[in-house]
Amino acid sequence: MAAEEQDDQRDGRQAGPDWVVNSVSGSVVIGSVVQGRDITVQLPPQVPAGLNGWRAPAPEFVGRAEALTGLLEVLAPAPGHGTHPGSSGGQTATGTGAGVRARVALVTAAVAGLGGIGKTELAVQAVHLALAEGWFGGGVLAIDLHGYTSARLTAEQAVANLLRGLGAPDEVVPAAFDERVRMYRAILAAYADLGTPILVVLDNASPDTDLQDLLPGAGRAIVTSRHILARLPAQLLDLDVLSDDDAAELLARLLTSKRPTDARAADHPDTAAEVAKACAGLPLAIHLVAALLAAQPRMPLTVMADRLGDETTRLSRIDDDRPGLHAAFTLSYQALPTDQQRMFRLITLNPGPHISTTAAAATALLWPDEGERLVERLAEAHLIEASEPYGWWRMHDLVRQYATSLGHHHATTDHRDQALERLLEHYLDTTRAAAAHLDPAVADPAALGFGTREQALEWLDTEIDNLVAAVYTAAGPRPEITVALPLHLGDYLEWRRWFSDWITLTTLACDTANRTYDQPNEATAWNNLGNALRRVGRGEEAITACETALDIFRELGYQHREAMAWNNLGLALRQVGRYEEAISACQTALDIYRRTGDRHREAGAWGNLGLALEQVGRDEEAITAHQTALDIFCELGHRRHQAMAWNNLGNALQRVERFEEAITAHQTALDLHRETGDRHSEARALVGLGGVLRQIGHGDQAVQAHTQAAALFDELGDEVWHAEALRDIETDRGATASE
Repeated sequence: MAAEEQDDQRDGRQAGPDWVVNSVSGSVVIGSVVQGRDITVQLPPQVPAGLNGWRAPAPEFVGRAEALTGLLEVLAPAPGHGTHPGSSGGQTATGTGAGVRARVALVTAAVAGLGGIGKTELAVQAVHLALAEGWFGGGVLAIDLHGYTSARLTAEQAVANLLRGLGAPDEVVPAAFDERVRMYRAILAAYADLGTPILVVLDNASPDTDLQDLLPGAGRAIVTSRHILARLPAQLLDLDVLSDDDAAELLARLLTSKRPTDARAADHPDTAAEVAKACAGLPLAIHLVAALLAAQPRMPLTVMADRLGDETTRLSRIDDDRPGLHAAFTLSYQALPTDQQRMFRLITLNPGPHISTTAAAATALLWPDEGERLVERLAEAHLIEASEPYGWWRMHDLVRQYATSLGHHHATTDHRDQALERLLEHYLDTTRAAAAHLDPAVADPAALGFGTREQALEWLDTEIDNLVAAVYTAAGPRPEITVALPLHLGDYLEWRRWFSDWITLTTLACDTANRTYDQPNEATAWNNLGNALRRVGRGEEAITACETALDIFRELGYQHREAMAWNNLGLALRQVGRYEEAISACQTALDIYRRTGDRHREAGAWGNLGLALEQVGRDEEAITAHQTALDIFCELGHRRHQAMAWNNLGNALQRVERFEEAITAHQTALDLHRETGDRHSEARALVGLGGVLRQIGHGDQAVQAHTQAAALFDELGDEVWHAEALRDIETDRGATASE
């Protein structure tokens, strides 16, 4: 549960944002926003294709030539803004002075239209064409705001996700929302200044979301919404329903794409037009009807036309809003067997953007293979669609609304409340099993379900949005899950360096535990919150959080957990320069662990004490502390922590110029980290080794070590440490040149 940390260091400094002072060519400088620190991080040359995946354009796209032309006109580079030399065709401005480019004004397209009318598909088509033209060398930053579902993102959540999509490390993301917005816009502007502008796509936006904060300061953006966003500084593009001819053409294309020999639409064009017209020109409805027809290749089009006509007439009496679409929903639903209908209703309980086959089966109280059969049948009916990776599924929000209304109608027979609890318990239990691979105290994590750490991390990476949503959803029916889930996610969020999410979720855990009078877990949550705050440089707040945890543990008489709070308090005190108090806190934790016989945490406290001693120049005592930590970890057989202790010992030995011993220590740490598969720590050991090699005049070997470290950090997506390793390489080369 990430209740306690063992820290390591680099060159005598704590591994955290307080020591990051980098300068890397081609990077984005964002330090002026971040608590006064001067920070430059190297961001990737292109952003990923999208935060939620950016699919390929549909080949059946028809009837939108005018709308597509209009959208491309908005996205096209302004006159006089050509291709930047050396870029991949990215849009840029031509400045009047050397090295200066005029900033491109913000131009936004706001695409509005009915739900199911094809706004997102229009955006997908336009984006791919714009990329093919080389207009956006930095790529596309796309986010689904889920504006019309219960999973709707707030502006705060959206900006946090956008920053992460841009590669901004959480360590340097400011706490204040307005500062985050400025950072977001500054990074986009920096990409544009480098000649690699980024296209921002805000899909499925609700007018209730403060979209102004999500728009870039300059460049190009697309916003899609069911509402006309007249107050937005944007060119308004209204998307209408398909014409009867285009609707019939789409139906024909869909039928032949599913069954190349299906000639029903070609042989009976008038009836095909009647079927398409009954779908009210909405592409989503036509897709659903095409799926029904594909499942019944012998069904005459006249039968489908009659059914749609009857259902549309019935629905129009009770709901004038898109009866043609509702008719398609109803016919698709009625065509399902009873077990598929139940699954269709229950999977809407999932609070996040997509649901896995396993989670769907757990919700419906089915074996996994039976759950897989049912969701695959729903996909064949076009009621859900495959997400990434395979085995996860998503719903169009209108289909979700329809299914949710059915779910509420059948809530009693479906035992909907119990199904939600099963889903939440599935997320909690599976998270616990996955997180065990990041907890050194778990002797055999594979026994809990995931065979390898890679499998566990892959599951967590895929499910994290669902898990975050589950934390909030559980607050009413199962508050204990709202408390427990963030505690189990702590190690993972720290591993991925997603400190903003860690702070947000752990704060909610604190509040919920307090509300439900769960003092032990409230104190644990405060303790974890202290760790998270410290990781983003908010040292004083971290101290307050750790002291709060300490007070509660003392009141409860939980001496062992009190030691954890003392240990973490020591780390926070060291971060803000209160070194003597840090030494005292670590010593207190150490004394308690000795009394209680917890050798593992005693070793961790020895290591943290050693780091604090180094800060006040008590180097020999620090070496003794690190050696003691190492001896205990060797005794316990904890090889990953042995490696961390070796690395800390190497740094301490380097401070007293025992260079040969330091090299041995760092090399041993490196070998152990490679053996245990801890690649981030492997890279940090390379950083330490390179530092010693530089000091003894082996500049070329230092460059080699730091180059390997930089490559690893880059591969792992740790921009802060990557930039630091690049700075070390330059320092190595400077030292070599001066020899």
